[in-house]
Order: sequence, then C-alpha cells, then structure tokens
Amino acid sequence: MECGCTGMEVEAFNLLQPLLEDQHYEVNTNKCDNLCKGYDANEVARLHKAATGKGDAQVAILHVAFKGVCGLKTDWPNNQRPPRVVARAMYEVDGLPPSAVGRCNSHHFDEVWVPSQFNKDTFIRAGVKPEKIHVVPEALDTAMWDPAKVQPYDLEARAGYNFLSVFKMEDRKNWKGLVEAFLTEFDADEDVKLYIKTRPCGWCGYSHPKQAALQFAGSLEERDEKPIPDARSRIGSQVVVMDEEVSMGDLTSIYRGADAFVLPSHGEGWGLTLMEAMAMALPTIGTRWSGNRAFMDDETSILVDVASMEVGFEQLKWAVPDRQMLQAAMRGLVLQPNAGKELGERARTRILEHFARAPVSSVVKERLDALYAAITPGAVALTPVQPPDTLPDTLPEASRQLPDAAIKLLDPKDAEDEGGKDVEGAEGDRVV
Repeated sequence: MECGCTGMEVEAFNLLQPLLEDQHYEVNTNKCDNLCKGYDANEVARLHKAATGKGDAQVAILHVAFKGVCGLKTDWPNNQRPPRVVARAMYEVDGLPPSAVGRCNSHHFDEVWVPSQFNKDTFIRAGVKPEKIHVVPEALDTAMWDPAKVQPYDLEARAGYNFLSVFKMEDRKNWKGLVEAFLTEFDADEDVKLYIKTRPCGWCGYSHPKQAALQFAGSLEERDEKPIPDARSRIGSQVVVMDEEVSMGDLTSIYRGADAFVLPSHGEGWGLTLMEAMAMALPTIGTRWSGNRAFMDDETSILVDVASMEVGFEQLKWAVPDRQMLQAAMRGLVLQPNAGKELGERARTRILEHFARAPVSSVVKERLDALYAAITPGAVALTPVQPPDTLPDTLPEASRQLPDAAIKLLDPKDAEDEGGKDVEGAEGDRVV
C-alpha cells in the first residue's frame, strides 16, 4: 500500500481493516511509518502487525499511485511472483496513455480494480481488456466521519455562511475556477466565506498555496474583461487558505465547522473529500462528470453541468464545469440553508448505506475469493455480490437537472421563507 498520508493511503487503510478483522483472510502488507495522524490506534496497531514482510501471498494487490497507472513491481520477495496479481488503478481524464494500457494488459496483472464505472468505461475505451477490469469502490470510516461525534473547528472569524473546499493544490481540482466563481458571485460586504483546506504540492507547481491564491487574485484584478477590483484584498479575509498540516481528527472538525462543501474539479478518480463531506451531512457541490458520479446524484448533492471539455494532461481531456451554474448553486445554498441541510442528511444516508466499510468489503472479499478459487483446487468462491449502487456517468437529457431541493435553492423568490435574501438570514441554520 502507498504511505505518506495520501488519498491512496486512506483508501487502502479503509479497504484493509475489514480484512484484518476477518479470520478467514491472512493479510500481509508493507510497513508504513508515516501514516496520516489521527487514525484509530487499535486499527493502526492491527495494520502494523500485518506488516510481516512474508512473501508467500496467493493474491497480491499493488495499491500505489507513484508508479503510475498499473505501475509494475519486479522485486517480489524471493523473486517469486504471487499466483495472482491485481493492480489498483484510476485516472481522472477521459482515457489512458498508451503506455498505461500496455501495462494493464500485460502478463504482470491478472485483474485491474478501478473504483467506478467511469474508469471502467474510460479504461476499456482506451484499450484495456474488459475481462481484466472489475469495479471495487472506495470505502469510508463512517464512525470517524460522523457529525454527531465531532465538535466543530474554531474557524477563523467565521461568517454567517461558510463554504469549505478540501483538496491538494493542483490545477485538476479547478481551484482557480472556484475562487473566481466565489469572488464573482459574492460581494466583499456579504457575510459569506470560503475556507480552502489544502496542502502544498511542489511537483504540481504550488509550493506556497497562500501566495498562489494571492497571485491569482491579482490576475483577476488586472484582467481586461470583467475585472474584480478588490480580489486580492479578499484573499485572507473572505477566501481563507489553510495550508497547515492537521490530524484526521482536526480535519473532521473542520468539515463539521462548515455549512456546505464545494469542489468543482475537472476530474476525479473517485473524489474522497466529496465523499467525506457527504458523510458529514454537508450539502455538497461537485461536477457532473468522472469518478464522483459513483456516489453523487441529484437526490443527494448538487451537480454542476459540464460546459466544455479541455485538454488536461497526457493530451487527454477533463471537464470544465459551468461557472454560472456553480455560482448559482453557491448562492442557492446561502439563500436556502434549511433545504441544504436536508440535502446533506440524504447525502450522509447514501454514504452510510453504500460506501461504509462493510458494504464495500463484501465486494473486495468476493473478488479475493474468486481469485483464490481460480488457483486452489477444491476452493469454492463465495456467491458473487453486486458492487454498492453506482450511478451512470451520463444521464438522459431530461434528467440533467437539479433535484427539487436544489431547484428551490436556486430560486430566490422562495428565499423569504428562510430569512430573505440577506446572508445573515442563514445564521440560525449553520451546521455547528
């Protein structure tokens, strides 16, 4: 498994715990000394106990991102490749580079596990053999991500309504589009804030997130078309960038201190922070495209339509969310906090029922049992189970609309029922 408090580490940690608790499975992992801070101590101890270094596994799962999609491993213990090898892989654009297709199709891998139907489709279109690909969703520790158990973080000078976005500082997250949409939609004197919890990403070009945000705001002030005159002065006061390292416990508290979550990214392999926000019962705004569609739909979230597609990386394309719809979605949540709160409750229910550890572990175990049965005479695979409910990545045109609750959110004429159009009307409905 990948270490270093990455999204892949969090995913692996949550997928492994049910296996470590099940006596029918013997799990061996690599040693991780730099895990995220704040995991359950007993679960960390259980993971460390499994880091035996034994080389007699029947099924090996390569769960790393730094080697690339279907990154190869050649240094097997005792130079013995396990009988079955699985690649855990995902990609955030509309295809795969040819080199990745070749690795996935090679004899080095018996199966490729992707987290969503989105990646199953993009991998197959790129040329990966369909029979190799299986959908194994991500799981979340819903006991940790439970708003009833978490105290809200003391956000600096919180406003009447507070948006949160959590991501690694990289262009794929469309953070510039988010900041521009927020500064365009809300005036400096409105009692609304956007908190951005991020971390530096040197290889992404953003070693200093706060400075990057100031520089981008400066470009908004200086542009010829529709400049935002006060953009730079609002960074730090109305758009708060938090790039300090925090524990998992503090991170859950930061979510708990917000009123809504927004991440209009260009593309997601899965969308961990979107799922975390939904588990914390926050009304969540995302993009109507890519891996997050596995757990987000119009009944549990607000999805921003795709305005266009553009080249992201490897000459492959990602989505450009509609900025006007993004602005309208944020404005609607501010005007209708009660409707947003109801949306958040439905979101949490969706994650609890389909993407907590237990339902996802059933999919993992089904695949492991099938692989073991294929190499072990007399072994019988468990009855196949269906993956947790996932959602189509493309919808009929008639259904590409916001749900009733979100339509109400975007309709200012209904705002009088919850305190009028003034932002201060949301004060009594904060999720705290």
